[in-house]
Amino acid sequence: MKPEGKDDVFLVGAPKTATSTIFRYLTNREEFFASLDKEPHFFSCSRPKQKSRCYRSIVEYLYLFEHANDHQLLIDASTSYFSDRGSPAQIATHNPAAKIIIPIRHPVDRAYSQHSHNF
Repeated sequence: MKPEGKDDVFLVGAPKTATSTIFRYLTNREEFFASLDKEPHFFSCSRPKQKSRCYRSIVEYLYLFEHANDHQLLIDASTSYFSDRGSPAQIATHNPAAKIIIPIRHPVDRAYSQHSHNF
């Protein structure tokens, strides 16, 4: 595992804004290592909707990256960080040097895509 087990890249964004596409692109490059669970929601566990889907301890969370090499950038792609007010401060505390990627999409196109996905 990388020293200190710190994430380098957080891929956050609203649903249907190409986060999965960007995630696949980055993880196909050897410079990046993806979390074993694409969306661990570690920094948004306080949200009621996320409580059943998140990793609660730092040890459990860092385990998701245990096979990363020292030279790889770690990626957490939890979209819940986009709308969780507490996530940015928690991420900054965890790793002040982390990079956050926030893809954006025209709201009407995103809503249409979400509607198509749901029905």
